[in-house]
Amino acid sequence: MKYSTIAINKLIYKKKYAVLIFCLLVLFFISCKHNSSKTSEGVKSAVENLTPEIANLTLQINSNPKNPELYKKRAIAYLDLKKLDEALLDINRALSIDSSRSDYYAVRSDIYFSMGKITNCRSSLEKAIALSPEDKESLLKLAELHFYLKEYDNTFKLLDKVASIDKNDARVWFMRGITYKDMGDTARAIKSLMEAVQIDENYYDAYLYLGILHAARKNPLAVDFYKNALNVKPNSPEILYNLGLFYQETGNYDKAIQTYTMVTTQDLNPDDSQYLFLKHSFYNLGYVNLQYTHLYRQAIKYFTYAVSIDPMYVEAYYNRGYSYELLGDVINARKDYEKSLQLRPNYELAIQGLNRLDNIGK
Repeated sequence: MKYSTIAINKLIYKKKYAVLIFCLLVLFFISCKHNSSKTSEGVKSAVENLTPEIANLTLQINSNPKNPELYKKRAIAYLDLKKLDEALLDINRALSIDSSRSDYYAVRSDIYFSMGKITNCRSSLEKAIALSPEDKESLLKLAELHFYLKEYDNTFKLLDKVASIDKNDARVWFMRGITYKDMGDTARAIKSLMEAVQIDENYYDAYLYLGILHAARKNPLAVDFYKNALNVKPNSPEILYNLGLFYQETGNYDKAIQTYTMVTTQDLNPDDSQYLFLKHSFYNLGYVNLQYTHLYRQAIKYFTYAVSIDPMYVEAYYNRGYSYELLGDVINARKDYEKSLQLRPNYELAIQGLNRLDNIGK
């Protein structure tokens, strides 16, 4: 068996840190579009099914439809809820009333980014900066956008501009760090991220990246940085998973099992972005028991948990099948290899597994 948790490692590291300012909260609600022509009684009926914040803002807008700040606030509320069309409609209403406000263009840039309309996002940020040349938030957002587009020279120029306005903004150094990381300059990335945590000792994302960069070098300092991150966000599944992975990849299997188990005992909501670390922690617990401690029944238990969370988890089916094979349970091994092939046709490891089973007794 050649499958490595390094593949999982790469999957986990494909994250959204490059655009932190644009991250949105995921919330559930039932929306109802505002119609300013409704009667007061009709408006009350129309907003009954909205979240309290949007319902309240809708009633305020109905009473004062020429107030652009109310439209901006409701646009942000819709944006937080990923109701992007409604958010865009509201921020454009605000701008139609007052086009001199840079913060309105900044909000519109967030909406366009969330829609994947990068050109419009850039244009809105440039308008915001033209109106307020020293607006740090818009400058940082534009720097992040250039980073997202891998336009590193423009990223650094904008970060220099922010630093000239406020040399103690830790986000400038964080952005420098992840930009250098993206460019492959690990030494400068680490130096910049260290500057960020010296300015802000509670900078969770900087500690995370410092952990990742040191872990890639098998440097034990990774443990210290991950633990610093845990001081900021205790029991973070993201940090615990990466810490467990470091222990696993450096041969400390007892600590790896202990740390992964700390993830699996948490009550995580499937809608939570951290939920992904639950299934991968179960998978890696299975992998450690299969590959290193050779406790195959334990491995089967953990792989079963992984596929119960993600029924499309091909590697978990394969490795559970391989665990069954090593126990001599040909029937269940064959079922899992066939399931792997059903999900991923021509999956070479599963084909090899079935060939091994077919050759038993020959």
